[in-house]
Amino acid sequence: MLITDGIDVVPSIRGENLRRLGLALDDLGATRVDEVPAVLDEATIRDEPPLELRSPAGELKVVPEPAGTRGGYDDLRRAATREPIGKGLRPSIASTADLARMLAAFGREDDMPKLLLLRRLQGLERALGPELGL
Repeated sequence: MLITDGIDVVPSIRGENLRRLGLALDDLGATRVDEVPAVLDEATIRDEPPLELRSPAGELKVVPEPAGTRGGYDDLRRAATREPIGKGLRPSIASTADLARMLAAFGREDDMPKLLLLRRLQGLERALGPELGL
């Protein structure tokens, strides 16, 4: 079962962070799916629907406030972990509990297998967390 085929980026919508996100997206060669030039400013990110992008590395969305969150970035960063992805990069990754909460917020029947898998992972994290330092 495929959990996802893209990445959702939930940025802090503060100006400097959006500027850095824009530079990173340029480095990736990311372009909007609808081919309209991407505008990454606070008002546009906050007021438009998620920004869908395509890059040579795959698909990604810029989602300022995902379903099931209270405030987007500020809500998710509380339980996020920093994970190494190579080249010295360690982005913050949403917790399993937050991923499950966001998926559940959609209420889609076809998401149930994924949601059940995330719930099982949560149980394993609780059971093994102290042992593994989680």
